[in-house]
Amino acid sequence: MSLVELSINKLEKQKEAISMRARIDTGPFCNYNCHFCYYKESLGRRDSFDKFKTQIDIAERYGMTAVEFSGGESSVEPNWFRYLEYSKGKFEHMSCLSHGGKFDDMEFLRRSHALGLNEILFSLHGYDAESHELITGRKGSFKKILKAIENAQVLGLRVRLNCTVCNENYSQLHTKYAELVRSINPYQTNLIVLNYFNMGHLKEENKINYRIVAPFIHKFIEGIKDSVRYVSVRYIPFCYMVGYEEYVTDYFQLIYTLEDWNMAFFSHSDCPLSGETKEERLQEAWFTASQHRTHDYKKPLECLKCRYFYICDGMEKRSSDPVFPVEGEKIVDPLHYLRPLLVRDPY
Repeated sequence: MSLVELSINKLEKQKEAISMRARIDTGPFCNYNCHFCYYKESLGRRDSFDKFKTQIDIAERYGMTAVEFSGGESSVEPNWFRYLEYSKGKFEHMSCLSHGGKFDDMEFLRRSHALGLNEILFSLHGYDAESHELITGRKGSFKKILKAIENAQVLGLRVRLNCTVCNENYSQLHTKYAELVRSINPYQTNLIVLNYFNMGHLKEENKINYRIVAPFIHKFIEGIKDSVRYVSVRYIPFCYMVGYEEYVTDYFQLIYTLEDWNMAFFSHSDCPLSGETKEERLQEAWFTASQHRTHDYKKPLECLKCRYFYICDGMEKRSSDPVFPVEGEKIVDPLHYLRPLLVRDPY
């Protein structure tokens, strides 16, 4: 048994409500060119409308109460309005993950809103035009996303932000990016520390050093925590977030984060799931989180000494950064830090 597998064994399976938001994959098609995109080699490919319908039908049967469309870029799909029309009325809430390049057009957003779209998770990676466009590979993308965010707020859509922490933006997280986030005043901000999952195309110079970026993440949190309702940090070991553990969302915390994707559905959205009761759904999500931790992470021997051993996913398998064990009584409740901040009003 590996240390990663061992680190799952004593985790306490909590009974809190789990996420019932389904990630609906609309295919990799996108007109931007972010260097860290998982689908960089297939951005021109489109998936069929039938594949989309199958996912929606499964989500409805499974009892999902919300859906979030994710590509690629869902809004540039020729089928975008068909997606919304087919999904309308089946769920309490509809969201999409977007670079904002279409929603700067108020009429486009107004029509989308009328068809049920009531939230957008914007991929705002840069703090100014130069940094954002360097990341997206698209001239004018910064102006477009800011206008799209403004439009969404005018129409009353919930606005959330995703920022992939990379070498092009980390040094300004606590200054220019924090100032930008405060001016937007989103419902939630997620920092996605650049990870290497399925990233064979990622160049060595693009890789992130946790030791370098963590202090900037800490300062960013200090700068916005009083003005943004929810802040989440993904893909960074707990030992790099001492004092900021409540903001870390690893796989087992993600199960209970109501505003994010249901772990089991995200991984198996192309096939039926069997969970009919809350307990069965929790079991499926727990099983999937275990698979992801085992597949994507490693734990050096030093981790055995750490109080975060059970609740922390560990280090990405391709990472060469060190760990810094924090000794003490081991925590076995994955919600030990997160519970006071659990989202209770996801829609």
